[in-house]
Amino acid sequence: LIAVVLLYVHKYTLQLGDILEGYEDLLKKDPRRTAALDEIEVYSRKNINSHLRAGRYGIALLALASFLIVSSTGVTANPLSWTSISTVFELLLSPDVLVRLLYFAALGLGVTGTGILFFFFAWGGGKTAIDDEYGKFVRRIGFRLSVLSLVAQPVFILLGILLLPAESLSGMLYLLVGLSLVVLFIAGHILYAYGRDPQSHYAGSAFYAVVIACSLICVNDQVAIHNATKLHAAILAYKHEQALESVKASLGIVAVSFTGEDIYNAKCSACHQFDQKKVGPAYLDVVPKYAGNKAQLITFVLNPTKVDPAYPPMPNQGLKPAEADSIASYLLVKFSGPIPQAKGKPQ
Repeated sequence: LIAVVLLYVHKYTLQLGDILEGYEDLLKKDPRRTAALDEIEVYSRKNINSHLRAGRYGIALLALASFLIVSSTGVTANPLSWTSISTVFELLLSPDVLVRLLYFAALGLGVTGTGILFFFFAWGGGKTAIDDEYGKFVRRIGFRLSVLSLVAQPVFILLGILLLPAESLSGMLYLLVGLSLVVLFIAGHILYAYGRDPQSHYAGSAFYAVVIACSLICVNDQVAIHNATKLHAAILAYKHEQALESVKASLGIVAVSFTGEDIYNAKCSACHQFDQKKVGPAYLDVVPKYAGNKAQLITFVLNPTKVDPAYPPMPNQGLKPAEADSIASYLLVKFSGPIPQAKGKPQ
């Protein structure tokens, strides 16, 4: 917000400088206004200093804010960074964060380049009060920035996906990445058409395509963060449920509780049996994989995902974290005899 204010001051002082220059030219024509001319010159110098200072600090703060936002998103979406990164210096050495920063810069170039073309030559019929030479210069700058961005963005998008761990990936994430690449491909074709025939509707279409791709990438980041924090969100929800039950108990409020066996008989038995296949696999085949990993079994019960293609996906049963804990404990105790207790990741 501070950067936006400073950049607005930068723009305002630029406009004010044009006004002061015009007023200065009027005063120079009247030799009797020497004192006023001196005063205007002093104020003009102060205005120029304010203009440059506001621009420098505004750009610096905007760059810092962008670094913090991109870094926080990159670290949150990658659980491997949660314990390995603890300082800003380590952020600068993280490949995941560096790739995201480069992609953010490429995206900024794309929005800037297509935005220049759109607002100069398409928005409201384009600017008419510019000469041909200046128009060619603006078109050349906007076109080059746009091309550079559209070439770099797909590379950084794919690198960012390759650097994410398996727990942050999902089908939805791949779908969004694919859609964003398709939109960028379309934007590249539109920009190519604009380079051959600079019509205003090409500039507008390229700008909208880049904005759509940017939106898809933002949603993609949120999906990656959701995937990375899913297990921890389930654990926090479970601890919250425990704390809430503790508070209720201290106030003398007794809540109806169901045992794991009650939940199995009411919900699970419709699709599962212990020793034979039904709608879903037999518990004898799947529960032993969670030996020593009750938290992972709780997470699966709270947010089931398709594991075995031979069976339909398990629907969400709408259990509370405490109920998921009860059914997980019941199933693991049921198989505590024949299964090993070593920790291992279920397949």
